[in-house]
Amino acid sequence: MSDVVNADAGENTETATAATEQVQSQDDKPLGENGEKALKAEREARKAAEARLAEFEAKEKEAAKANLSEVERAQAEAKEAQEASAKAASELSTYKLAAKLGITDEADMEILLAIPDEATRERTAERIAKAGVASTPKPDLSQGAKGSDKKASTGQQFEDFFNSNLAK
Repeated sequence: MSDVVNADAGENTETATAATEQVQSQDDKPLGENGEKALKAEREARKAAEARLAEFEAKEKEAAKANLSEVERAQAEAKEAQEASAKAASELSTYKLAAKLGITDEADMEILLAIPDEATRERTAERIAKAGVASTPKPDLSQGAKGSDKKASTGQQFEDFFNSNLAK
């Protein structure tokens, strides 16, 4: 009887392994034409939904502002203006730092803009700038051609040749 149970367990293990391999092989295959269409349609639907959500949130903020008193509305607008000013100052300092260090890559700029702490942003910018510079070896002045610093003109060389060969 134990032989029958062991045989059934072996078959179940083999079946599970075969099913796992089949799923993995399906995952490795490209989506195909219909899959690509479905994926593209899903992405477009998500973008549209996010746009509508942003629109509704903006309308909700406007409605909330309309319900506030004049003083509260002025305080909220002042707070928004201060936040916008702080964000603009942070972006300006980041762009100045990037210009000073010669950082021009957009991906690097996005990284720097995402860092809220000024000291951390400066250290990161310095590391990015160092990583982007290719180190070249200093020239060895003891190697290479040597001679007089001032070369004679072609006419002078021609004259020297004739004077040295005709004088003999």
